[in-house]
Amino acid sequence: MAHPPPQSILSRVLARNPLMTLNRTDDPDVITTLHEHSSQEHKDLERPDPEGAVGKMIATITVSNPARLNCLSTSQIERLRSAFDRLSQRDDVRAVVLTGAGSRAFIGGADLSELGRLDETSAREFITNLHLACRAIQDCPVPVIARINGYCLGAGL
Repeated sequence: MAHPPPQSILSRVLARNPLMTLNRTDDPDVITTLHEHSSQEHKDLERPDPEGAVGKMIATITVSNPARLNCLSTSQIERLRSAFDRLSQRDDVRAVVLTGAGSRAFIGGADLSELGRLDETSAREFITNLHLACRAIQDCPVPVIARINGYCLGAGL
């Protein structure tokens, strides 16, 4: 029997209700949720359970600024890096899905209204923070899946 395509597997996992939210704030620009990875999921997929996978979580990090095509401001970049840093320290995370809120854009790049106000020093800090966020994603010890929904521009690449 043929295995379902990876997208349908991911859709099943993401359709589950989150078990907990790691960073609930008044301004949730970057939302992190965890979904339990169960043995029933492997039965449904007719694949053997990888050793140690049951009971682990699939984390979803959502950049949430759909009105501005999920463009990244300094604070959102810092929250994104912080979310990956926290997840990298957890032993119960099996994979991370990075996505953007809404259907129009994954990430629409850097926040141009903020970039227009930067001087040489603050521009260097902005780019450095963006590089640190990218490094946190690259250094994540578990697979990171980009669930791209819509535009993916500039900083989203």
